[in-house]
Amino acid sequence: MNKIEFRVKVDTCLSLPIQGSNRGHNVGDLLKAFTASVWCVANRFMHTEVTRNDDALSTIFSWKHVPGQF
Repeated sequence: MNKIEFRVKVDTCLSLPIQGSNRGHNVGDLLKAFTASVWCVANRFMHTEVTRNDDALSTIFSWKHVPGQF
């Protein structure tokens, strides 16, 4: 992911929607969390919750609150 500069491309993409809610997550963070879940072998949407409890991933991606389904 570093090689293709995924984080930079997501953060600088102008065609992503902007979250208007004060309780919503940044759309870029949602994409990064979903991609990290797939990278961690999540093969169902329910498995994407794995990233919510992973402190290492939240540190790597600098997430204060990890986006998740619930």
